[in-house]
Amino acid sequence: MLIALDTADEYLGLAAYAEGGLLAEEVWLVGRNHSVELLPGLRRLLAKLRADIGAVRAVGVSLGPGSFNGIRVGVSTAKALAYGLGVPVIGVPTLEAHAWQFAAFGLPVACVQPAGREVVFGVFKFKDGEAVRLVAERVGSPADLAAALPGPAVVCGSLPPGRLAELRQHAREGWVILSGTAGRRRPGVLAEVAWGRLLAGRTDDPLALEPLYVRPPQITPPRRSPFSPDGP
Repeated sequence: MLIALDTADEYLGLAAYAEGGLLAEEVWLVGRNHSVELLPGLRRLLAKLRADIGAVRAVGVSLGPGSFNGIRVGVSTAKALAYGLGVPVIGVPTLEAHAWQFAAFGLPVACVQPAGREVVFGVFKFKDGEAVRLVAERVGSPADLAAALPGPAVVCGSLPPGRLAELRQHAREGWVILSGTAGRRRPGVLAEVAWGRLLAGRTDDPLALEPLYVRPPQITPPRRSPFSPDGP
């Protein structure tokens, strides 16, 4: 059984996947409490399947971009589980996993999520069972997305009302915009993508796996160093 962890935004998503397909998935709002709720949620998911942690044979994780703290919690937990259990870990970029939900449309898929006053987006197409980046993950505005994606496409994501209205203002002819619940990521899809990579032998080194950030986290330095001559 493979378990998948998605902590890239204010929701926490968990899924379990095996040879027969999706076994279970859960998504719930945690705000910034990923570190508090992730492991209890995983125990709850395994209990519903009447399984224990020893049944886990691989771990998939959403790498970002997204919430700095959320991604850090998810990736570090996935690495620790993989290392502790001696099982493979598979990291999947968040927007790439999201795009796979809409591959059946046969159109380019643009995934969008909030990034402060801007948005972060990436554009993917699907060929021969692989996701190909048309536009690598980047921070910009809805106008930037429209400039990068002039033709028909699926545009998905969970944006606040103001950002969604701005996106609709810049929509191009042929765009199919999926927002709200319809546009949200499913951890079950992340698990399915990770399962396919596991079968193909495309796994990651748990010690080397790193989150995917499109810009450095905004960390405010202290106003005065405790080692400065005049003290703290």
